[in-house]
Amino acid sequence: MVSSVPLSEGARGPFRDRLESGHHPYGLAFFDAQVLAKYRDQQERYDFDDDAVSGWVATKDEYYFSLPEDTRDDETLAQVRYGQRQLATGGPAIGAVLRDLADLPYKEQLYWRSHELDQPVFAEDDPSFHKFLRQNYGGEFVDHQDPIDMIYDTIQGINLLFAPEAVFQVDIPNPYLQYPVINSRRAYNDAHKELCKVIGLDWHEKLSASVLERLLTQLGQPMPIHKREGSWSKFKRLVAALLPEQHDDVLSPLENCRTARQQASHVVEQPQLTTTDLRERFKTDCAEVADSLALIHAALERICQ
Repeated sequence: MVSSVPLSEGARGPFRDRLESGHHPYGLAFFDAQVLAKYRDQQERYDFDDDAVSGWVATKDEYYFSLPEDTRDDETLAQVRYGQRQLATGGPAIGAVLRDLADLPYKEQLYWRSHELDQPVFAEDDPSFHKFLRQNYGGEFVDHQDPIDMIYDTIQGINLLFAPEAVFQVDIPNPYLQYPVINSRRAYNDAHKELCKVIGLDWHEKLSASVLERLLTQLGQPMPIHKREGSWSKFKRLVAALLPEQHDDVLSPLENCRTARQQASHVVEQPQLTTTDLRERFKTDCAEVADSLALIHAALERICQ
């Protein structure tokens, strides 16, 4: 249940009042994940750093200085740090640091307060949240691999094999490739659409036809399926030649991404509730894409030696 904002809150804001009433400054207040949506969707104004364990949001300097000087502090935020904690009912809650919330402008505090969860019940087993606590409160260096970062790293590794050419002709990172903050099929498919842009599956020219053709010739697979064979078809033939016994399993996560992307672009979806945690599912999808790209990278390294 999401709390409503009491009309009696003072002008200092609900979280400033809470801090001054004796609550621990580094305690966490918990919110539904949708509280992050406006920061993700307005990245011309906000830095938005969100990974599988934690994140932070802050106003970009250029936006801050674009505002009239007398309104800057009332319209912007310095930084809000947060972790993600699984709810017993599924899906994440956003746990933000009280001290950061108390430093927000009054209206921004009301925005966060409107998304605050009333007595949330959390999942008993939550390793990602424990990593957040160990890193941010225990002072440990916690090594966690974020699936989206793993995808970026592997794409860059593949491209380095062919520098100055590149198999994946994409601009990374993609600021709009983020884990869904709304648990809906539409948000999930939109996230896959952004993922397709990163792995070169959104447009044919994002995969280098010339590099693919050269590799296929090297592997004894020079003949196109048809005269106007696209780069995605060439890429699939390359994977089949590189990994003949695994290629279906390796390509499956990429095919799933293309399917979800097509849903986002071409299918009229009907609004409906879901019991599936689609944010967590997208994390799993990204991890599977990263694993597939890592296998392709290893196979390409072998033939490039």
